[in-house]
Amino acid sequence: MACPRCERANENLDHILRECPVSVETDRNKRVHERQVKSGREILNNIFSYLKECRFRSSSRVVARSIEGVVLVSRTVLHKDIDSAFAAEALSCF
Repeated sequence: MACPRCERANENLDHILRECPVSVETDRNKRVHERQVKSGREILNNIFSYLKECRFRSSSRVVARSIEGVVLVSRTVLHKDIDSAFAAEALSCF
């Protein structure tokens, strides 16, 4: 189904939040006009807190595509308390 905002691409979560030019500009303008623009320090703190939350986590992802490259099935699994690259690699073998 085509995106109702830009009518250029298929509507999916990634398109709406990151790719759709109408959504991206609308969000930016809303933040600017409502004075919700964050400073570089605030953005940096958000990134560091996110990375801190992701520490000791690993994920596995499997994607099956058709010959044309269309995603048929995808699955992501988050693994908690993975404390080393060795443990993550061992887990990926299963």
